[in-house]
Amino acid sequence: MAMSSSSKSRPEIRLTSFNLSHETLSVGEFFDVHVTAEAEGDVVIGSYVFRISHPVRKSEVLPGFDLYVNSRAYMSDRGSYNLMDNGERDLDPKAGAFGIRVDTLGWPEGIHYLTIFAHNRPHAGRHIVDYHNFSATVEGGEVILKDLGGKDAQPISAFESFSVKPEVLDPGGAFEIHIKAVGSALPVWSLHHPYTIPADETLPGFEFNEDRKQAYYGRGGVLVDNGPDDLDPEAGVLRVKVDTTGWPVGVHNFTMETVEDQTGAGPYGRSPRDYRDFAVKVREPKDDLKITVEPDRYFGKGTHFNTSFVLSNNRIISGSRYSDDKGHTWESYENNSLEFGTTHAQTAMMSHEFADGTAIGLAYRTLPREGDKGIFIGKLYETRDGGKSIQGPFDAVFYVPRAVGSKGHAYHPGPLYMRSIVETKDGALLALMCGWFDTDTKESPVKGQNYRRSFVCRSTDAGHTWEYYSTIAYKPNWGSEGWNEGALRRLPNGDLIAAVRSGSDSAVWKDNPLCLFFSSDEGQTWSPPHRCGIDGVYPSLVVMSNGILACSYGRPGAKIMFSKDNGKTWTDHTSIHPERYSGYTWIVEVSPGELLYGFGLRNGLDPETGERRDMLRLTNIHVSR
Repeated sequence: MAMSSSSKSRPEIRLTSFNLSHETLSVGEFFDVHVTAEAEGDVVIGSYVFRISHPVRKSEVLPGFDLYVNSRAYMSDRGSYNLMDNGERDLDPKAGAFGIRVDTLGWPEGIHYLTIFAHNRPHAGRHIVDYHNFSATVEGGEVILKDLGGKDAQPISAFESFSVKPEVLDPGGAFEIHIKAVGSALPVWSLHHPYTIPADETLPGFEFNEDRKQAYYGRGGVLVDNGPDDLDPEAGVLRVKVDTTGWPVGVHNFTMETVEDQTGAGPYGRSPRDYRDFAVKVREPKDDLKITVEPDRYFGKGTHFNTSFVLSNNRIISGSRYSDDKGHTWESYENNSLEFGTTHAQTAMMSHEFADGTAIGLAYRTLPREGDKGIFIGKLYETRDGGKSIQGPFDAVFYVPRAVGSKGHAYHPGPLYMRSIVETKDGALLALMCGWFDTDTKESPVKGQNYRRSFVCRSTDAGHTWEYYSTIAYKPNWGSEGWNEGALRRLPNGDLIAAVRSGSDSAVWKDNPLCLFFSSDEGQTWSPPHRCGIDGVYPSLVVMSNGILACSYGRPGAKIMFSKDNGKTWTDHTSIHPERYSGYTWIVEVSPGELLYGFGLRNGLDPETGERRDMLRLTNIHVSR
């Protein structure tokens, strides 16, 4: 029996009130910020954060913001940016209420954007947060405070229309960007990469900015309405022609935004500028596949797409939902333990079907069994009726003697399941995992995080118990994080292939390749890392029925590439969606030559409403030789 929605309350934190003690004051005086917050569902308020809304140079930090981490300036409590309820900084003794005093002594003239957050950190799990913005304008010795609202505040729109043509071109070709501004939108624009890049990746026609680790197009790094680069004389209309001569082949992601300058100043989550992410592809001579991408459609709330799995009867399972028409319409299971869209931690990630039709899946996180070093408990789900119902969760026991908890993007007390299971020739199962062993103590370039390890666990009892089997890779100084998110599949030639992330955009470490590893002995040993020419997060692999190997990846954007030689070389790189984040994707083949592609967006532009919001989306892709 199906139901349209789950009765389980989604974990959420909300700021229920916001108050500034002053509207105006003199420079050198102080003001207070007060908020109240409440939590709903399986989450608690861990702390509050108060910081300058946007990244700043260290020389631009306002007095009083005494902690500087990753280009962000915070007010701290004993060296931490997590400000505890009733801690040393808190002015309000009531539980669920927080107040902080802000001294404006020494503040320079200009507009300063500030944000206060309530979130679940330092607790583990998916980051759940709410925030509220305000500005402090310093002028003539006076400070003027203005409430800018929270998540629900209306964004500022500057684009009446935006187009890029052509989006696919031959090497040395040119594309045009055409913008019509709304009303009095700013007539100065910036074209740049969505993330920081190393100087040696600056494309011809762009100029590298060393301070911001970014490359900008146009004279002086900006494009001015009716300036030297604008081909359209009409006021409020910008038309720029970009030459790709000398560019490498492949997909290139960009951001076009309105700017007052290149400081990036603005409220958190709601820039005073507007922007459009887009992608153009420079064809490679070896691109010879016919690829048709259907218009993408809304799937649900969230930012990080989980998994989809196709049973032998063609039913598709994705978390708590199922589809019988290639992912075009969906129904929900009754089992309320199957979370949808919000987190990988407990979600059933269906991953393998046995010859008898039984299919199983695991949850993302494992937890240490108290008093038993090296033993961890995960969650197992199964269906024995062709996906009509899903049973679980049941305990799945992982024996990984040297595994320990450590901090990645959040603290993880045990090994993490990476969405992939393959069956070996002797009938055992291999599950792709990542985490840390007790010897993995080398700190990565991301402060406070140690390099991760990618490995496989083996099960001989249909996934109820698992034992550490082999390490795919542990190699400090590869990427900003080490080997973590990945996918595992069997190739047409019988070998195993793992695609694994090594890092993500970081101002301190720019070489973060997505790499491939191969095993010809059923996962006992693995090849050295094989670069496939791109960076990316959480790859997904599908061996299609026509023998083509497909790999989805992202950040920036959501993309796909293909291999016709078992992963040795890759061609036909294709942009599925240009929005920079999250880049968490998943692909399955739903009919011969047809892929269902899922991806997540943070603050993505909804084509139906024209507003930005977090969402999961789907598209179908048709691939033929």
